[in-house]
Amino acid sequence: MLANLHGGLSEYLKLLGYRRFHYLWWPKSSPALAVLLHGLGECANTFGPFARSLRTAAEVIAVDLRGHGGTPWDPDGQYHFEDYLDDLRIQMEHWQRSITLVGAGLGATLALEVARRRPQQVDGVALLGPRPEGAADNYMADLLASDRGKSEWQDAALSPQALRDMLTWARPGGLRVPKCDPHSINPAGCPQHELEALTQVPTMVVAADESQIDSWTPGTTTHTAAIRAAGRWPHIGNPTAAAQAVGSFIAHLRPDAQRRTPPERA
Repeated sequence: MLANLHGGLSEYLKLLGYRRFHYLWWPKSSPALAVLLHGLGECANTFGPFARSLRTAAEVIAVDLRGHGGTPWDPDGQYHFEDYLDDLRIQMEHWQRSITLVGAGLGATLALEVARRRPQQVDGVALLGPRPEGAADNYMADLLASDRGKSEWQDAALSPQALRDMLTWARPGGLRVPKCDPHSINPAGCPQHELEALTQVPTMVVAADESQIDSWTPGTTTHTAAIRAAGRWPHIGNPTAAAQAVGSFIAHLRPDAQRRTPPERA
């Protein structure tokens, strides 16, 4: 199973009697918890190699957002930006610990907004790749419908076929369908953010070769890392180097996080 390809345990969090959230979990006995948030049309599996490397620095959870991956589609098609935020609020209240949010695309926008609203629960934020542009940035989902991936992902951590397998479900007859609800691709009320809005929470921008961060105004709490040979998404094109950068950032945030042997699963 792809869920176990890079050591992530496939789990469901069932809350309030009816809400279910799927996530991949890389356990580690550590006070640091990194929560990974994917982009539009994507899923937790896209973080596989990155999360496996990041596990040396923190316990890691990669969530499937509402209507994506293994998290059920909303029967009423409710995919407003506030719905995603509310889902994360519920999960954070369940975890009952401070976290480092790591996001790409929509996940980066969500991470910024969660940190703005709940700074007391967020150790820091790491933004992967380009400036978050909300619903306008649906790069990897678009890649599925193009031939561009045949060359672009040739030397990356994921082959084009592996990427397509991660973002789609297999169906009889060799057909594959997207793992995300099509209605979730354009969440209403998704804001644009400026980096300086995060004045209380340490922030890292992890840039790749094609990242678009020139218009960001670095603040006093901002760290940057440039990941080479990574294309547009550092956690996909060069996951080991991206994880090392984010891991160093987490170590700076949580000096009490020590490298320990992950606990055995019951």
